[in-house]
Amino acid sequence: MKIADVLPLYPDRLWTLAKQVGVTHAVSRLPLHENGETSFEYADLLALKQRFENFGFKLEVIEPGINSQMHKMKLGIEGRDQDIADCIKMIRNMGALNIPIFCYNFMAQFNWVRTAIDTPTRGGAIVTSYNHSLMKDAPLTEAGIVTEERLWDNLKYFLNWLENEDLATSFFLTNNSISNKSRLGIQTAMIQTIKEYPIFGTGWGQQAFISRYHYPNWALKNNYEFTARYRNQFDKSFPPGFNLYLRIAAEAGMVGLISFLLFLFVIVNNTTFWFKKDTQTKFIPIVLLISFVGYIFNWLQIDSFKLYGFWLCLALFILYKNRQLDTTH
Repeated sequence: MKIADVLPLYPDRLWTLAKQVGVTHAVSRLPLHENGETSFEYADLLALKQRFENFGFKLEVIEPGINSQMHKMKLGIEGRDQDIADCIKMIRNMGALNIPIFCYNFMAQFNWVRTAIDTPTRGGAIVTSYNHSLMKDAPLTEAGIVTEERLWDNLKYFLNWLENEDLATSFFLTNNSISNKSRLGIQTAMIQTIKEYPIFGTGWGQQAFISRYHYPNWALKNNYEFTARYRNQFDKSFPPGFNLYLRIAAEAGMVGLISFLLFLFVIVNNTTFWFKKDTQTKFIPIVLLISFVGYIFNWLQIDSFKLYGFWLCLALFILYKNRQLDTTH
């Protein structure tokens, strides 16, 4: 039998008391950097382990994990993949140091909720407790209502990372530029979709569901982004295309792409015309022209019309053009 207790990071009176009553194993939080953030690096965990061993304890459990409560993982929000990768690195470092247990929970926002810390129980002992009648009318947190289904889906997503060695390993291969590999793979798949639906496309918003069957093997191999995101049945987010022109061609066909390119040509051509004609306020059309060209090139790496600067410049150009016409007349 092992007798353990949750102990602070550094020796204090509780360490001494635990040692006196026969505690032999320690449950500890992760060590802290000077700025107060948790550290899961090998050297810091080694120092923590040696500190306990020098006092006569064996460090058996780390609780909780990175970022204190792992809320991004539980809620499935932006940043969870990095947190999961950090968690995997922490587990590997724990394994290398023979720290066998990582204790975590998957309760969103509050974790272990308590409404009292001084509830008397058998023999006069004082314990923590929870009374739901005190909390049932409490306001929601910024996360809103978190359903049981959502928590289960996010837990499956987390465990899928832990089970998949290629997925976990590839996250750390920063020298291989995983992100660029994913972008090229997705764009290659969209080109295959264009070949299947060349004239009118798949219909707006449909190419992602078809393109996922065309992801090339060279992009999928040892690539956590596809396993964790783009081909993960538990990830509900819409897969990006990373290129608006390819997306339009895939979803609206050559008809849609040519129409959009003509639209851009008319804008650039008109801006160039007024740049040459206006001799007094030439800086206005030249600034707009440079902006239009920049936004047009920027659409080579994003697939959304929500490039608000482009539409703002278009509105400014229309106002400028109308004013010039009024002045001319």
